[in-house]
Amino acid sequence: MDKGLQYNQGFVHLNHILHIFFILSPILTHLPSLVQRRDLSFYLHLHTQCLAFLIPKYDLFIVNGKKKIPDTIGQ
Repeated sequence: MDKGLQYNQGFVHLNHILHIFFILSPILTHLPSLVQRRDLSFYLHLHTQCLAFLIPKYDLFIVNGKKKIPDTIGQ
């Protein structure tokens, strides 16, 4: 199973995703990708390598194959 993390942000958040890109660049699989949605809007996509130390982060946000933001995210 692919345990790489994916991160998507709307194109309007370009500065934010570039900031994240520079922080995570050593473990990313590619440069940020620009993706067009069906409604013709755009988002930027990052994807990390599959690394053992990321598995707990993956398991925190992916439950039964679906993304879930934990109720305790602010803690």
